[in-house]
Amino acid sequence: MPWKYFWRDHAARSGAYFASLVAGHGGRRYRLTNVTFDGETTYGDVTIHRAPALDVESSGGSRRLRLFGSMAERDGRWKLYSFIVD
Repeated sequence: MPWKYFWRDHAARSGAYFASLVAGHGGRRYRLTNVTFDGETTYGDVTIHRAPALDVESSGGSRRLRLFGSMAERDGRWKLYSFIVD
């Protein structure tokens, strides 16, 4: 799959969930303390990290959030791959 198509396709499919994510969490102040994943799969030079869990601290205390579906890593650079949480 060409790299440009890869991002365009997933951006289109994740748009609606991204809007609800921003509506629910936009403007909140979180301090990220840890990120964990439920696994990973490599496709050529891209690694997809599944089901990220973000440990955050806020004025309400510490908690774990699952705000998006997966993250892609390529050449040491990261990008949200899917905003859809299954």
